[in-house]
Amino acid sequence: MFRGLQKEMGDLVANSLVGIEAKGQPRLYAS
Repeated sequence: MFRGLQKEMGDLVANSLVGIEAKGQPRLYAS
């Protein structure tokens, strides 16, 4: 259960990092 949560959070962070690369908006990573 906790591992699943960690994976989801990891995916969210990865998507945020991609968003920063694409849009250049650090706010995406902070949220």
